Amino acid sequence: MYNKFKSFFVKKDPTIYPVILSIATNNPPYKILQEDSLKIAIENSDEATHYMLTQLYKNTQIESRYMCINTFTYSADLLENRMYKYKQFASELVKDSCINAIQKAYLTTNDIHKLIVVSSTGLYAPYIDYEIIVSLNLPVTVERTMICFMGCAAGINGISIATDYVKANPNKNAMVVCIELPSLHHNFNDNSNVNDNITHAIFADGVSCCILTGKKYKQLTTDSNSIVIIDKMSNIIPNTEDGIQLNINSKNITCKLSKELPNYIEKNINLAIESFLQKNKLTKKNMDYWAVHPGGIKIINACKKGLNLEEKDVQISLEVLNNYGNMLSCSILFVLEKMLFNNNANTRNNSNTKHGLVFSFSPGVGIECILFRKLM
Repeated sequence: MYNKFKSFFVKKDPTIYPVILSIATNNPPYKILQEDSLKIAIENSDEATHYMLTQLYKNTQIESRYMCINTFTYSADLLENRMYKYKQFASELVKDSCINAIQKAYLTTNDIHKLIVVSSTGLYAPYIDYEIIVSLNLPVTVERTMICFMGCAAGINGISIATDYVKANPNKNAMVVCIELPSLHHNFNDNSNVNDNITHAIFADGVSCCILTGKKYKQLTTDSNSIVIIDKMSNIIPNTEDGIQLNINSKNITCKLSKELPNYIEKNINLAIESFLQKNKLTKKNMDYWAVHPGGIKIINACKKGLNLEEKDVQISLEVLNNYGNMLSCSILFVLEKMLFNNNANTRNNSNTKHGLVFSFSPGVGIECILFRKLM
């Protein structure tokens, strides 16, 4: 067994390797087809914008999305009311995802020692972390960390914190919970706002939960299908502050995306990724998995072109976008679940060890990236 992994791990290596044990995902029960979403948008807009909206929605390459509500017509709601709805729906959704992830990892609720909760669409206190602890009867000694307003990359930020925790605390487990409900922040009061129309057309609601633990070398070689996190990277692209902006006003949380965002990504991602891989003595040719954030068809295409990827490399990201839309921090875990736990990903070689990259984008614009190996 040792010969299989000797090029990656030293036989007596005392290092603790972070391992992803499970991923569970969930959505609200209300599913809306994109064509019906377009009808709602048109019903709540001026006739002068109808053609633009029709082209916008069709070009998203999204077929369906999931949302907490079955209408976008409550634009008059104040932020306070939206936060009340967020708390109500979030509490209902996260419990099932956490239980599912714990069961998939063959753990019990007593085995969770660190809880990391991620969201850019809801703020209050005590927060969802407290509600998770109470509803699941987790140990009252669970350590808690909140990650707010890091946008689509926040799921990777959460995994990064979990990675540090399990490396520093052998035999302990960390749970990362992402909950995003952007549908609660739709606002059609200004239907001439192009950016609002874009976010209405692509964002959707979702929940994802990921559990990590730390394992020693001998545990890795006796376990099958270990997903080991090798390294992580944060890289801010200079002079791109306008690329992704999150704000809070009296009515809702807003997300402003620059039309230059795809260009920022396409022009800068290759250098960042190649430098990161070079640090780990790897190249893009060594990558079997490319978990690209499904932030929109232009974002996926920018990554594909910038990194010179093949269509099959981004196939799962396209499927998640098509079936769920952009669920912010949750989306990348939807991709990883399908890629690593459903055994439906195309890979480039038949070796017993496969490499992969997962990355997404934060306000800044920042590239958040994790390098992993899947040991077969």
